[in-house]
Amino acid sequence: MCFIPREPATEGHVLVVPKRHARNLFDIGADDLQAVILAAKDIATLQRERLRCEGVSLYQANEAAGFQTVFHFHLHVVPRYTGDRISHAWHAEEVEFSALEVMAQRLR
Repeated sequence: MCFIPREPATEGHVLVVPKRHARNLFDIGADDLQAVILAAKDIATLQRERLRCEGVSLYQANEAAGFQTVFHFHLHVVPRYTGDRISHAWHAEEVEFSALEVMAQRLR
């Protein structure tokens, strides 16, 4: 299911939501997740073609620490325009390769 939120971040901002309940990314089934991402691609294509956006950002949050406030899986498809008021979600800092290897080992 797709709809425009009451407080869109930019013109054409759309939410994509599975009909079957899942709390977040940790709970959603593979079939529902696939349907959501394919719908998001279709929406992004329409946003680019019909709204002439210059880019698209996808945003999906999980659990309170990840800034999730609505506990039903949903994916924001946000058209991006030069000069829009959206800022970067984080400020990255370069990390030594040795530290990256430690992180990679923990995830393997």
